[in-house]
Amino acid sequence: MTTKIKHIHIAKSPCYPPYGISVEYTDGRESWDCDCAASTEEQAITLAKEVYPRRNVLMWDNPKHYSRRAQ
Repeated sequence: MTTKIKHIHIAKSPCYPPYGISVEYTDGRESWDCDCAASTEEQAITLAKEVYPRRNVLMWDNPKHYSRRAQ
């Protein structure tokens, strides 16, 4: 069984650099992509577009964003 990327999310970290991308996989795992870590949200999105050219970044206001999940 191949695990595939389900979504990529803009993410905020409590450490530096403060912005990055969280990768959500079809098997339920999630990981922080260190290659997309940046000092601004815009930089993280730009890096994500380079690393994941066929994916859209789920932003904070998207209902599928990890921050909007029911607790």
